Amino acid sequence: MISISSGAMERILDYHWPGNVRELENVIERAIILSDRQEIQFKDLPPDLREPGAAPVTVTQEKKTTDAGILTVPGLSAGDRMPDSGFKVRQMQAMAFIKTHGFITNKYYSQLAEISERQALRELNELVDSGKLHRIGKGRACRYLLSGTAEV
Repeated sequence: MISISSGAMERILDYHWPGNVRELENVIERAIILSDRQEIQFKDLPPDLREPGAAPVTVTQEKKTTDAGILTVPGLSAGDRMPDSGFKVRQMQAMAFIKTHGFITNKYYSQLAEISERQALRELNELVDSGKLHRIGKGRACRYLLSGTAEV
């Protein structure tokens, strides 16, 4: 169970959410994925939200690459297949991300890999079908974990 610190909760409640509930949902989902604790803290919130008088948060504005714990493979682009495993570089990067953060969602994988959510779903399902990952939940609540790990 993930909790929210009082400082983070106060900022979330004080923030003017000009979008809709989806905007709030994206911010919470991002904070859960990037947090290394069982509690979302003020520092886990996006910079736009942490600053007083902040403008609306748009998670898609941020470029998510190696700073999110994703490894790079020299000489191969993210869409290339690895010669030894047959998986795409970005699929291997997703598994490295899961090792560090515990799980990944389809939406976050699509943002990290900079691909459509439909393509992300195909690639994650390929990893599930091969036995590398297992899926927990359905729809937007679906998370992908490394096979053999307990539910987060």
